[in-house]
Amino acid sequence: MVEQSNLNGIKGMFDFHCVSKKANLPGLQLADLVARPIGVHYLHPEQHNRAWEMLLPKMRTSHDGKLEGYGLKIYPQFDPTE
Repeated sequence: MVEQSNLNGIKGMFDFHCVSKKANLPGLQLADLVARPIGVHYLHPEQHNRAWEMLLPKMRTSHDGKLEGYGLKIYPQFDPTE
């Protein structure tokens, strides 16, 4: 099943495909290297996270510097403090 996402009003820009970890694709390895520090930062914001600090300046922000909703989108939405 192929789902489509919408980025900045451009329909069909990305197609979503699930791939087995056995494929060992470089793109998936890069995604894992980026996703882990983001997840740790989101779940444990008080924990020191050098990888997050390195990713933060590379992420897209709004004109007023807001990260969430621009360069960082968390799905599904939940509050980790609950």
